[in-house]
Amino acid sequence: MSRTFRTRRRVTFSDTDLAGIAHFANFFRYMEDAEHELWRSVGISVVHRLPDGAYLTWPRVHACCDYRQPARFEDELEITITVARSGSKALRFSFQFTRDGDAIADGLLVAVCCRFADGQLEAVEIPPDVLARLAPYLDQGHAEAG
Repeated sequence: MSRTFRTRRRVTFSDTDLAGIAHFANFFRYMEDAEHELWRSVGISVVHRLPDGAYLTWPRVHACCDYRQPARFEDELEITITVARSGSKALRFSFQFTRDGDAIADGLLVAVCCRFADGQLEAVEIPPDVLARLAPYLDQGHAEAG
């Protein structure tokens, strides 16, 4: 059974518009920051060097966010992440944003595992050691074939 990763983020003044409401685009930064926290929590960076000197990285191929309520300056948001393996080369990160238990927004990022070397980016299968580190957070019930 998978578990979720949770983190918190406070809406800062620079995140807001003149009405004190978090600008919609900031939710994409919040998702990326939370995803990076998840990676660090399992001992991996979103970009890390492989033994052969190449890098393993996770470019995003899809991102979306649905908004339910505004987030305002000084709100503390709880961000919950679930991870689904989406085929052999991609991960789907689902995000739920809440404030005091109330749903604020839901987001989605799909990232493809890539090897970067000599200026070339190539999609590769997710290494078994990466899957093993993410295993507590992987929701295999939502994995797709391929």
